[in-house]
Amino acid sequence: MTAEGSYFVVLNSIDHFDLPALADILSRTSGIHRMDATTQLKHSWGLLYKTDVIEEAEELQQAFGQIEIETFVLPASRLRKPPQPIVLRKAVPKADGLAFQDKGYDKFLKWSSVILLCAGEIEEILRTTERLPPNGKVKKWLFRTGLTPITAVAIQHERSKTREVTKHRSESRYYLDLIATDDCDSLRIIGDSFDYSCLGSKMAYNVLNNFKTLAVDIAKYLTYVTKNQGMRAMEAQTIAQGSKYGSLDDFENEKLWLMQLTPD
Repeated sequence: MTAEGSYFVVLNSIDHFDLPALADILSRTSGIHRMDATTQLKHSWGLLYKTDVIEEAEELQQAFGQIEIETFVLPASRLRKPPQPIVLRKAVPKADGLAFQDKGYDKFLKWSSVILLCAGEIEEILRTTERLPPNGKVKKWLFRTGLTPITAVAIQHERSKTREVTKHRSESRYYLDLIATDDCDSLRIIGDSFDYSCLGSKMAYNVLNNFKTLAVDIAKYLTYVTKNQGMRAMEAQTIAQGSKYGSLDDFENEKLWLMQLTPD
């Protein structure tokens, strides 16, 4: 029977995110090719599968249960989405919370209200457009080709225009998000646009070290909250291996999954 709406099969713990095992079960149960299942899970994280058929979701839940991987079925209408984050330029961690400014007003986020802490190194593709000067060799080329004057003028006009060239390059940026219950607050620190003066004598000369120090300092106040893979890697001093994300979407998708595991 097809029910109205759609359903997610949700992994109930970040500790159980075993990519090979999950991809194997997903492939055998849903008919998705093993490689496609692996790729899908790398992007969707613990939101393992989405279907419009509740029986299909329940069947997959049972399959995971047979290898002692606990999941639950969640109607898409009940999916909890994190709020749009406020990007902080400056903040000061204190014993009982984070002091910051938003739109010129002093604000304070209590640690006790935080339910989710996410951090990671995001690989972003940056696009830049450069204006290149006209080709100075056009006239000499036209002379050697022996084209008719009309054709030569048309080609010369086209090739003497200022050209625009778009270049692509990848760059790592560092994100830290705090999700809290207070008015559904969501705060974000972006590594290369944050003032690290709050670190005092611990402040270093590069963004990565400063960001990592700040993230770990904040995490020490939040030992009880759910943390994403990137934050866990930073705490374990394995930032190079475990905290990288292929895109901001991957980072956001993991956060969306973990939102379903936090208390209401």
